Amino acid sequence: IVYSNRAYAYEKLYDYEKALADYTSVIDLDKDNPEGYDNRADCYIKMEKYTDALKDLDKAIDLAPENPYYYNNRAAFYEDQENYDEALKDYATVIKISTDDYSTSRAHNNRANVYSKEEKYELAIEEYTKAIAINHQPGVYRNRADVYLELEDYEKARADYTSAIDLD
Repeated sequence: IVYSNRAYAYEKLYDYEKALADYTSVIDLDKDNPEGYDNRADCYIKMEKYTDALKDLDKAIDLAPENPYYYNNRAAFYEDQENYDEALKDYATVIKISTDDYSTSRAHNNRANVYSKEEKYELAIEEYTKAIAINHQPGVYRNRADVYLELEDYEKARADYTSAIDLD
């Protein structure tokens, strides 16, 4: 755990090479712990080593295929890479396997973000609405309000912005 903590400190200091070395030490000590791969993937992303990051994200899922957290993280990676089809697949997997409200709501919200980027606004609204039904988070109301603005439905946008303010 000390290597992991030091790696995190190095990341916060923007010393990614040292962080990477410590995350690799964490993995060397426990090759079956998906968290080590997930953390190292984050470091690779910050270093813009996307192929290595994806390998580690895949490995985390291989080690914990029942854990929605790692699918959410890989989906976010795909989304950042504008690989929306793969992101949507991973978000769908999260929704299917998740047993906790946070992961499920996060996946619905993030799937809606993808739909919004693709200008599939009705699908985005559906997903934001599902996320809100699970977990009333101000950011989700704000996201849905942004879509209503795109659709020029100003009354619904105002209502969602008001809900976000009330919850914040």
